[in-house]
Amino acid sequence: MEDEVQRAAVSSWNELDYEAEARLVAEARASWDRKARGEEEDEEDHDPEMTLDYYAYQAKKFRNTWNILYFGYFGRFEDTTRTPPMRFTEKPPPPDCPAYPRTTLQVPNLKLTGPSRAVLLVDPVTIEADLKVKGRTESEDKHLSFLAVPFLITIPLESCLRTRDFTSKLSTLRFGLAIVVLSVEATISVRVRGGSWPDGLRAQFAAHTVSIGREEVVLLDSGDDKLPVSDDGTITLGRRVASVEVSGELNVSVKAWQGGEVFTHRERGFKPKEAGWSYGTLDVGFCQMDVSVAWSLLSSYGENEAL
Repeated sequence: MEDEVQRAAVSSWNELDYEAEARLVAEARASWDRKARGEEEDEEDHDPEMTLDYYAYQAKKFRNTWNILYFGYFGRFEDTTRTPPMRFTEKPPPPDCPAYPRTTLQVPNLKLTGPSRAVLLVDPVTIEADLKVKGRTESEDKHLSFLAVPFLITIPLESCLRTRDFTSKLSTLRFGLAIVVLSVEATISVRVRGGSWPDGLRAQFAAHTVSIGREEVVLLDSGDDKLPVSDDGTITLGRRVASVEVSGELNVSVKAWQGGEVFTHRERGFKPKEAGWSYGTLDVGFCQMDVSVAWSLLSSYGENEAL
């Protein structure tokens, strides 16, 4: 039944018979919904060869479902996908200029929260990931990635950034780990002193240490939301701590984004201390912010820390 629907619909698509295609797609969707509700059996459910490998079986079902529902719009599952140049814009595009809203872009980076203290590297590092695609119920959740792998066996003697890729289930994850040797802990706070942050401007606060180059730790990215500011002017950061080499420098920066471009950018450097406070300001014109950094030693001063 599915093969007949696919052949007929592909033929109708090639002949630009949109009404026939719409009828076939509606019929295929109705059949798929009946199978999802258990009102109609799928012949592959009783195929012993397919049920031996659960993941191969699920992949086969996904391929068939794609070919039934989406081939008319995106081509068959087996086809090679070609992505044409596209323009994304915050504002309404001109009538003669095809464009897509910026919200259709996908950001592949996962936002990690914490930690509340700097991470001390003593033993080999193991990375664990358990990512799921949420279904209608918890039992219908599907694993996107599920792994526990050694990331770092030997701790380096100099500050560096290590990246590794791991493939599991249906995805490949890239992990980055910055090792900062002979470091102290910096706890960062930002408070609005004057002006205000306008609606419509995306705010991004970040920190980096000179020993790792320009790789940044994002403290806050407001995205399309308003800047989270408490009653006393304190900006609620998603992360507040970073590790800094005693002989290095901590840089705290703020960027204001508008329409996918950096509207303004300010940065402030701080020399590390073993204890005490450092103060500075970030002035982007429309908003003046005080930056406070509290310095402290870790439990095993002289060991390596992770940024």
